[in-house]
Amino acid sequence: MEIIRQIARCTRLLLVLGAALGTAGTAAGQSESRDARFEKEIVPILKQHCVQCHGAKLTRGGLDLSTAAGLVTGSDSGPVIVKGSADKSMLFEKIADQTMPPPEKKDRLSDKEIATLRKWLDDGAPGTETTGPLTKDKKDSVTEEDRAHWAFRKAVAGAVPPVQTTGRVRTPVDAFVLAKLESKGLAFSPDAEKTTLLRRAYLDLVGLPPSREEVQAFLADTSADAYERVVDRLLDSVHYGERWGRHWLDVAGYTDSPHCDKQGAFLPAEDWRYRDYVVRSFNDDKPYDRFLIEQLAGDEFVDWRSATRFTPEILDALIATGYLRTTPDWTHSDVFQEAYRYDTLARVVDNVSTGVLGLTMNCARCHSHKYEPIPHEDYYRLMAVFATAYNTEDWLRPEQRFLADIPPAGRAEIDEHNKKIETRLEQIKKELDAVRAPHKKEVIAGRLAMLPEAIRADVETALNTALESRNEIQRYLASKFDSLTMVTDQQIKFTEAETASLTKLGNEFGSLQGQKKSYGKLQSLFDVGKPPALPQLIRGDSRTPGKVVEAGFPSVLCPPDNASALRRPETPADSSGRRLALARWLTS
Repeated sequence: MEIIRQIARCTRLLLVLGAALGTAGTAAGQSESRDARFEKEIVPILKQHCVQCHGAKLTRGGLDLSTAAGLVTGSDSGPVIVKGSADKSMLFEKIADQTMPPPEKKDRLSDKEIATLRKWLDDGAPGTETTGPLTKDKKDSVTEEDRAHWAFRKAVAGAVPPVQTTGRVRTPVDAFVLAKLESKGLAFSPDAEKTTLLRRAYLDLVGLPPSREEVQAFLADTSADAYERVVDRLLDSVHYGERWGRHWLDVAGYTDSPHCDKQGAFLPAEDWRYRDYVVRSFNDDKPYDRFLIEQLAGDEFVDWRSATRFTPEILDALIATGYLRTTPDWTHSDVFQEAYRYDTLARVVDNVSTGVLGLTMNCARCHSHKYEPIPHEDYYRLMAVFATAYNTEDWLRPEQRFLADIPPAGRAEIDEHNKKIETRLEQIKKELDAVRAPHKKEVIAGRLAMLPEAIRADVETALNTALESRNEIQRYLASKFDSLTMVTDQQIKFTEAETASLTKLGNEFGSLQGQKKSYGKLQSLFDVGKPPALPQLIRGDSRTPGKVVEAGFPSVLCPPDNASALRRPETPADSSGRRLALARWLTS
């Protein structure tokens, strides 16, 4: 079948090129011969080496070489041919230096083919003059045929198949399984023994085997609904949520492991709240649509910004967005590239597309998907849905990206209260250091005086040199004699007045520390700043931005011209509503 498809594509390509380049005829036949040369010499080269990646179905870099119009119009980066000069033509440059086709395809053009292209371009690229207006084709690359594929259509209930052994059918699922078995001359195995049945229920629902007492009680229960009551009891167990919530946590990419930056420092890791939310949702039998909406757009589902207190419903909705925080975010470094921001966004898109949509879209980050009907633009339209929270123009680092477990007004009040205390604490530290400094200097000088004279000056220089400025010898000396600078209050002889001052300042310091207020941190996601203008990245590279895209959903899952993430009326005023639109679309 694949060979047949390839032949059909090649045939269509030749027909399209032939139609685009054909003329009504000329008196002298000159135009006809020029077009014939293009079709005879150039089209086969493009067909064999280029249109698989730059054709009507797949236009990497926005370049469509399946028509003469696309060849002249060029790519997202600009024109690819300059009539009259092969050396100035990007298409020839890429082919001549073997950048294209990509080396891994092992499809290098022959020297003869390269020479043919050079001569054709130097001669003015004849055969491309009759292509009409030089504008790019804006037609959606997702067709009705694509939308009709079974994977992209709504599931419908099929008719329950008839079976011969009707007595073994307890549910419609049984009928489907048994019908397939009977078509192979097979049948269901005998019913499991009660002990086996009980063990299966326990392991499936709570992940633990039944105790001896539970087995004996079940065997002794001869009532008709004994098994049903066991299942109901297991479903009511807190262990049910722990057992089955784990499967969703695996899909979400959640881990209990501490998060560290590249220097090994711990990052805020209160995302255990999200884990508990998932377990609680399973135990509460939360509807799946509500479960998804809260995780994708909980902050847009409730109006937390103007709330005077956080109800359990508001807290659950905010904690649930931790689903969008489970992917790695390496933008905590003091120096990070803009590319890291897009990498973080890409991981979120991939996590949602694979976990919720069941689509592996990551190929479309660099180009239109080669096998699935997912255009390059669709990937960035979906990325734009999350770009109001992971805002590339107003970025928050991981340690800054959290909400308090109290309303914003309460958080601001506590922050201001603690800021005043911190200011005074810093002043106290300086006053304490001012009292201790002369004495510490004296003690250290005495210790240095006890060192051999040959190394005394070098050690003192090493200890007084800033860590980042020390040479190799100074680092060695500092590591050996650093203890000389460690002076405690017990090793200092303070005057009576100094002792009183230290005591007073120390008491005030401790008192102020006790007056600080705190709140819990929610590793949530929320809109930051104004919605950014998200570009479609050519080849997935942040250094080559293309056109700005509109937030939306995969076209293949939507009716034509109806895939935009439109703001819903119930969206709180301070949110873009993009993620809520996605959540409502997914659960509609």
